Amino acid sequence: MTLISAMHIFPLIAAPFRYRRRFARGIPAPRLLRPGFQHYLWNNADTTESITVPHPLTGDTYWCKLTAYNGCSDTIFNSLTYTEVYANFNFTPACTRYPTQFRDSTRVNQNQIVSWDWDWGDGSPHTNTTNPDPTHVFLNPGTFAVKMVAHSTEGCKDSITKNVTIDTLAQLTNNPLLKTSAAGTT
Repeated sequence: MTLISAMHIFPLIAAPFRYRRRFARGIPAPRLLRPGFQHYLWNNADTTESITVPHPLTGDTYWCKLTAYNGCSDTIFNSLTYTEVYANFNFTPACTRYPTQFRDSTRVNQNQIVSWDWDWGDGSPHTNTTNPDPTHVFLNPGTFAVKMVAHSTEGCKDSITKNVTIDTLAQLTNNPLLKTSAAGTT
């Protein structure tokens, strides 16, 4: 009899049997878990229900021989893969009081980016959104350090800060232009 089951990595999302395991730098080490069996034998010789991988590396493979209460057994394998997020964005600056368009250009090596945090650098409230291409209205002219943090489905994140320069609107007048010559103003 063959056991078909799922193996989980905590604190991340569970993945089906024999899938590559994903995790992010800076998130606690993956915890490989397979509850509900009578006996466990991991490739590191542990016989506990779960193991914690202290220093995970991409490509590390772990296996566990599971034995059910009826005596049937199977071995499952899992490989670990870092999720690498490379935050980036582009923008089309506008003048004060008009929307500036921001466009996410973040890259991720697996799965996807699901949310963005924006600090506009102008004292306005931060924005958390699922929209990759938000707009923001700057009320005053100046150069603002805009910070964007991109979050992946695994909870991995990366940030980038770019300077955005916002100009004032041109001052329009209906006064005639003055011509200046060497002899004076006409």
